[in-house]
Amino acid sequence: MTPIRLLLALVILPVLPLQAQAPTDQLSEEEFKAAGLHKLTPEELATLNQLLTRAPSPPVTSEPNAATASTSQAAPQPPPVQPAASAPKPSPTQTASRSADDLYGKEQVTVDTKKAPKKIESRLQGTFSGWYGSTTFKLENGQVWMQRIREVQKYSPSENPKVTIFKSLGGYRIRIEGYRQTCPVKRIK
Repeated sequence: MTPIRLLLALVILPVLPLQAQAPTDQLSEEEFKAAGLHKLTPEELATLNQLLTRAPSPPVTSEPNAATASTSQAAPQPPPVQPAASAPKPSPTQTASRSADDLYGKEQVTVDTKKAPKKIESRLQGTFSGWYGSTTFKLENGQVWMQRIREVQKYSPSENPKVTIFKSLGGYRIRIEGYRQTCPVKRIK
């Protein structure tokens, strides 16, 4: 793991209290990906989790101390930008560019999670025999989910088992009825 990735992850991730789950499991899928953590090997991710569970350092405050308060002066604020009275209609190429531009940074926009269900229950289509590193899970409700972390877990085959997909800290997980272990997944359709 490069020091830059580690530093970036430590700066982006808030200091989290010690809990039974690893700190990176407490992130949403978008936060996990935005921090570049999906690119880490399991060993690098384990090292990062160990580093994040250390005792937190004192918070950094933005208030100046007495020595710097007397020597610094507040910078003048620019006047607010006034919107134009009537903007011209954008051309089709500007509209396409605006659509692409609208996606940039969208992962930082907050979503009202109160409207979202707490979990999804459905059935897998076909035979389930475990996950193998990049397994896709096709549900009867039409959704398709893919294994997010490369790990292998073999089980005895079962036909169309019930599944529950739930949000955990760090992303989504799938639980197959009758099996104890859960698998981290991301929705692809």
